[in-house]
Amino acid sequence: MKNIMSFNIRPNCLTLPTVLHFYKLNQTAECDIYLYGKGGRTCKVNSLPRLISFLLTLHDDKLLTIIEGKDALYVKNKLLSLLGHNLYSSAVQ
Repeated sequence: MKNIMSFNIRPNCLTLPTVLHFYKLNQTAECDIYLYGKGGRTCKVNSLPRLISFLLTLHDDKLLTIIEGKDALYVKNKLLSLLGHNLYSSAVQ
């Protein structure tokens, strides 16, 4: 069954190890992770160079993170534990 989860994060919490973890989860889990910034800027977390470029040119104070797929709940829980207090609000399903 396909699930969709979303939550807002602070972009300044995304250090290189965190970004690598996002990418690795996207590669290994049966799901897709998307990052949405203000103004409609979007990045699918399936290309590491594209992801890093997106984050380096981002000037937003908040990113909507959307996880879609069979393992969405697992990935959401992994990311929430990784990000901890750097969320804007609690996770929304």
